[in-house]
Amino acid sequence: MYRNANARQTHFSHSPPVTGGNAYFQFPCRPQPRAEHQPFLYILPGSVLSSPVRNFSKRTPHRQRPWPPGRRSRLSPGDRIPHCSRPSGRGNSVCTSAFPKDMHQRRRPVKPLVHGSKYTTTEWHLTAEPKSERPPFELEVDVLIVHESGRTWRVPAFWAGGRDWRVRFAPPLTGKYRWKSECRGAKDEWLNGREGMLEASDTQSENPLLRHGPLRVTRSGRRFEHEDGTSFFWLGDTWWMGLTKRLTWPGDFQRLTADRVAKGFTVVQIVAGLYPDMNWHDPRGENEAGFPYSKDFREPNPAYFANADVRICHLVRAGIVPCIVACWGYYLPWAGEEKIRRHWRNLIARWGAYPVIWCLAGEGTMPYYLSETKDADRERQRQGWTEIARYVRATDPMRRPITIHPTDVGRDQVADPGVLDFDMLQTGHGGYDSIPNTVKLLTEGVARTPTMPVVVGEVDYEGFLHG
Repeated sequence: MYRNANARQTHFSHSPPVTGGNAYFQFPCRPQPRAEHQPFLYILPGSVLSSPVRNFSKRTPHRQRPWPPGRRSRLSPGDRIPHCSRPSGRGNSVCTSAFPKDMHQRRRPVKPLVHGSKYTTTEWHLTAEPKSERPPFELEVDVLIVHESGRTWRVPAFWAGGRDWRVRFAPPLTGKYRWKSECRGAKDEWLNGREGMLEASDTQSENPLLRHGPLRVTRSGRRFEHEDGTSFFWLGDTWWMGLTKRLTWPGDFQRLTADRVAKGFTVVQIVAGLYPDMNWHDPRGENEAGFPYSKDFREPNPAYFANADVRICHLVRAGIVPCIVACWGYYLPWAGEEKIRRHWRNLIARWGAYPVIWCLAGEGTMPYYLSETKDADRERQRQGWTEIARYVRATDPMRRPITIHPTDVGRDQVADPGVLDFDMLQTGHGGYDSIPNTVKLLTEGVARTPTMPVVVGEVDYEGFLHG
C-alpha cells in the first residue's frame, strides 16, 4: 500500500508511472512541485487490508459493519478509501484516520513491491520523525539492499529538505531485491527499519548508458568499457560552471548538450557546487536556488541540488557521462576534511546510482591563489585527497571510477596512486606549443605503474589555440 505523494514518471521505462509515498520508481529529469496529499488511500495490485477495519472500497458503503476477526479483503487496483484526512507520514504505513489509533503498533507495515529495470534508477522516500534530537542534515541514513543471489549493497540516503529523505539505486542485476533502512546519529524510529522490495527486469532502453551499463576500467587497465564489455571512447567537454545559473536551464543547457551530442562528445566534466577561481559564496556560484551549502559548509541546500539533479539527469538522458568534480582542491583546507566527506556522501547518495565518474577535486594540490602557506597547503591537500579517495571508495556501493583533476599529473596529486582508477593530465594551454609536453606526459603516464587509462583532462580552450 502506498500513500499518494510527489509521484513522478520514469523516463527510461515503458511501464506506467507508479505513484507512492515511500517507494516509487523514477528517473528524475524534471523538477516537480510537491503534490498535496490526497484525502484517500490508493490501493495497488495485491494490496491486502486485515481486520479490524471497515471495507471502504468504492463499491462498498462506508457504514458497512466491521469485518469479523481474521477476515481479509482484497481491494481492486484504483480503489480508494474516502474520509482519510491525512497520510500518516510514517514509513510505508497508511492513513491513520481510517484505522484504530493503535493500528501502527498492531500491524506490520506493508512492504511495497516496486518494478524497475536493470541499470535504471529507482528512488524511495523515507520520512523522519517530526521532532528529531539532531538537525536532519547531521544524520546518516543508509539502506541495505540484498539481491536474491545474496549480493548486498549499502546505499547512502540524502536529505531532501524538511523530513524527507531519499534513496536512489540502479539495480545492476535482474531479479528480486529486498531493502531495509538504518539511521545512525539519532534514535529516529521512522527512519530505522523501513522495508520494501524491488523486482528488476532487463532494460529495453536504447540509451547506450542503460543498454550497456555504466563505465569501468578493463582488466588490462588500458581503456574504458561498459559493464557488458562494450568499449567506450572518452571524448570530453568541460563545463566547470554548468550547474550554476550562468548556463541557464533549460535553454542554454539543453542547447549545449544537443550540440555536444551531435559532435560526438561522450563525457562532460562539471563541478558540483564548490567552484574554482572565486571566493566561497561568490554570486557567480549560485544556481536558481542559491548556494549549495551555508557559508560555514555545515547545512546543505536541498533546492540547489534538486536543480543540479535536473541537469545531471539531462546529460545521462542524452547519453553523456557526467564526470562529477566535487570541488576545487583548496576547498579541503577551507572547509576541512570532515565537511568534504559529508559533501562527498551527499554526491554519492544523489548521483551514484547514475552512470557517472567521480573526480575527487580540480587541481587537487594547488593552494588557494592568495594563500601565505602554499607549501604546507600543498602537502596537506596531497595527503587529504588520498584519504578522501579512500572514503569515496568505501562509501560508493556502485564503485564508479575515480580520478583527480591535476595541476599536471593526476597520480602525483595523491600519496597513493592506487586509490585512483585512471590518471588525468593537464598538459598546457599554449595551442600548438603545448603538443610536446602533451606527448611527453602521455608517454610517461602510459609507462608508469600501476597501469591505468590516461586521459588529458584539460587542454586548450576556445581562444587559447595560439597561446
